[in-house]
Order: sequence, then C-alpha cells, then structure tokens
Amino acid sequence: MNVPRMIAIAAWIAASTLGAATHAQEPADEVGTLPADISADKLVTLQSLAPALPSTQTARVRRPHRYFFRPLHHPLTPRDVALRESVRALSTDKHRFVRCELKNRTVVTGAITFIDNEEFFVRTGILETSGSTISYRELNAPPQRVAAVGEHVRNGLEWTGMGVLYVAAIPLAVVFYPLVAAGVIQD
Repeated sequence: MNVPRMIAIAAWIAASTLGAATHAQEPADEVGTLPADISADKLVTLQSLAPALPSTQTARVRRPHRYFFRPLHHPLTPRDVALRESVRALSTDKHRFVRCELKNRTVVTGAITFIDNEEFFVRTGILETSGSTISYRELNAPPQRVAAVGEHVRNGLEWTGMGVLYVAAIPLAVVFYPLVAAGVIQD
C-alpha cells in the first residue's frame, strides 16, 4: 500500500470519528425544570391516588417454562465424570470401535465421533448421521475397546455397495443427460 493512500485512509477515519464525537458532546435539550418542592394541594392529590399494587401484595416473579431447559442440565456425579474421562480416552482414534452397554440392557457398538460435557455420539454406520447420542447417565459400565470385525465387514460392504451404485449411475447419466438436454425427455 502506498503512503498517500494510507494517509487518506487515516484522515477519513479521523474525520468520521471526530464528527461522531462532536455530536456526542452536545448538551441534551431539557424539557423543563423539575419543581424543588411540592405544594400541599398537590401532595394531597398524590396521596389520594391508589397505588398500583397494594403494599401487602408482591409481584409474582415468572419463571421460564420448563421446556426451555434441557433435561441434562444437572451436575454430573463423580461416576459420570469418570465415565466421561474414559470416553475421552477412547475417542482419540475415530476409527476405534467401542462397545457401550446401557442401563436398559441395549448394546451400542461403533466409533465415538463427538463428545460433549453431558453426552457423546457413537457412529454405527458409514454415514456421520447414523448412530446414537448417549448420555453418561445412561451408561451401565465404561465403554470398552472391541475389534468389531462384524462392524468392519458391514461398513466395508456398505462402502462397496455405494461404489457399485455410483459406477452403475455414471453410464446412465452419460446416456440420459444428452436426451434431457436436447428436450427429448421432459422433466
């Protein structure tokens, strides 16, 4: 950047800043002066007015509805903290499969892809969206490393099926695209 351009930019910034500062320093227009004392007739008139709330009644403080709170906003127990640390230790490798046994006797096997303070996500398929979000409170025991040979084979077959679909779709696209572009096939 050349020097005259930098000087022009600095002058523009200074002018815009000084312009705003000078308007901020102007005194505010006053509506009128406030009376220093209240006359006796005005005092009687003010005392005769009923208060908005009786002095014995207090305003009720409204609490937000419960549906705004997440059900897991409770402090973690020491057991939950220990389970969270074991999950964090196992999640260093996203390709490592873990076996999680839940309190309702279901078993989830997959890779840990996301860890939060109150829950974690176990991916059970080849897509990032297929899996389960598990709370630390739901765990029956700490997750364990497993070889998960069946899971690896199933994921491999899913990837193979996706590849076969793409390979089959390419010739169809090559055949149908010119027909659609020429208008022979209508949308």
